Amino acid sequence: MKVIPLLLLLLLLCHLNAEWLSGIDPAYYDYNPRLMAMGGAGIALAAYSPSAALANPAALANTMQHYTFECSNSTYFQLLSYNYLGTALKLNNSFILSAGLDFCGDDVMSEYEMTLTWSANAGRLFPQYEFLQKLALGANLKLLGSSFGNNSSGSYVDNNGLEHQVKGNSFGYALDWGVQYQLNEKNRLGIFNRNLLNDIFWNSSNETGTALGSYSESRPVALIVGYAYQSSNTALSLDYNKTLYSDGRDCFRNGLEIKLLSDALALRCGYSTQLFSLENNQFNIGCGIKFKYASRTFRLDIAYRFFTPWEGHNNLLLGLTI
Repeated sequence: MKVIPLLLLLLLLCHLNAEWLSGIDPAYYDYNPRLMAMGGAGIALAAYSPSAALANPAALANTMQHYTFECSNSTYFQLLSYNYLGTALKLNNSFILSAGLDFCGDDVMSEYEMTLTWSANAGRLFPQYEFLQKLALGANLKLLGSSFGNNSSGSYVDNNGLEHQVKGNSFGYALDWGVQYQLNEKNRLGIFNRNLLNDIFWNSSNETGTALGSYSESRPVALIVGYAYQSSNTALSLDYNKTLYSDGRDCFRNGLEIKLLSDALALRCGYSTQLFSLENNQFNIGCGIKFKYASRTFRLDIAYRFFTPWEGHNNLLLGLTI
């Protein structure tokens, strides 16, 4: 119970930091096919793959594998393709270190993000404190970058011989934190704060001087709470994303996973919607296949997301974890 005052203080800082920003976040975070198949609800779920740290870094704290590698591709049909590579290493049975790189785009606009994750079981770090034994902690440091305007097809030279095409780049950082608390063997709570501290610095120019030049902006702060039930063959997850902005909408996500054939096959489904308005509904399905080869465990995960407002632009995500 001593942890609660600290969490309340952190949540207050989230709100103060977010008050003056817009609630619209253009960034993409759904690189984990298991979580996406479950409606994106993964704040309180225990995880086995590095990309789950983007949903909550504390989810990796109790992973049993010493070393994990993951790659995934997420495609918005007729739009964009996002790629992810990540690895996680368990050290001294006390904490997890993970690194991931995601990237997308072309010469018109390309983006990349490197995520460095630290995750630990608080009880192993501080065994003298009984109230920490069921608490998992985690933090992400994200290094952001992009470039744009390098496509030859975008060139436009006016009658004075001046180039109108805007070229430039950006770099920045963002810090996330998350916790999970195990109520008992099967029930767990989670809190995730995305982009608590962040800043992005842009540089743009063209020959006519109409580009914006150098400036900075921030990503929106997100605060998400979740609950998960996990047994040997079933997982249920519920997430509530409370907006911190006047132009944002609260979002509810839920997901279900059922394991069959001695954990060799997992069937998943999920749903997310904006509360009260019930707009931007998303329906998710997927599966996971687990097998062993050359003494290594492989997990192939597939997810498909139906966007009801975007006909023809659904989302397919494929991932392999070793």
